[in-house]
Amino acid sequence: QSYLGMLIEKLPNEGIKVSMDAYIGSILEENKVEGSAVTPATIDLFKLDESELLNDIEKSKFHTITAKLLYASKRVRIDIQTAVAFLCTRVNAPNIGDWNKLQRVLKYLNAYPNEYLILNADKNIHVELFVDASWGSHPIGGRSHTGVFLTIGGGPIYTKSSKQKMTCASSTEAELVALMEGVSITLWLMKFLKAQGENVTYFDIYEDNKGV
Repeated sequence: QSYLGMLIEKLPNEGIKVSMDAYIGSILEENKVEGSAVTPATIDLFKLDESELLNDIEKSKFHTITAKLLYASKRVRIDIQTAVAFLCTRVNAPNIGDWNKLQRVLKYLNAYPNEYLILNADKNIHVELFVDASWGSHPIGGRSHTGVFLTIGGGPIYTKSSKQKMTCASSTEAELVALMEGVSITLWLMKFLKAQGENVTYFDIYEDNKGV
């Protein structure tokens, strides 16, 4: 079944496969992407340079491609979500360095155009929340970055990678902000599941910060 750029297939083992091969393929074809990359970004993703700003035509193209990648990253291609989240912060005044980072994402997709998600059923519904934060990773304003990964039955049903809305004084504070974002959506999910008649009483949280 095709739905909003996604192909949803029922697997023999009762699982569900969700892919966006055609959507990703159209982006690669439109932009005549050549070459490949093993990762969607390098360690310098959040670093800014002082290269020349893109002209109006290039800026519009940067904005358009980033928006299309954002759509894919929010649904199936969660492997590019962090890189795209950064690119979204640059659409107002992108420069050549930002353009090169965008091309890196496209080359990664060119190397791995057919990645997909598997959603599995679970008789005993078990909710797991994975949370992480990168303290002060955004150079402008010193904002931190949040990562959230929420699963039911082993399959990801909600993910988030975004710049935090406040500046934190420590890595522990940044992790607490990320935890708050993750727990809020998980509590909503728990209430939703109970409203459907499911007997869920707890969820597991995984976080790697001892201070938290």
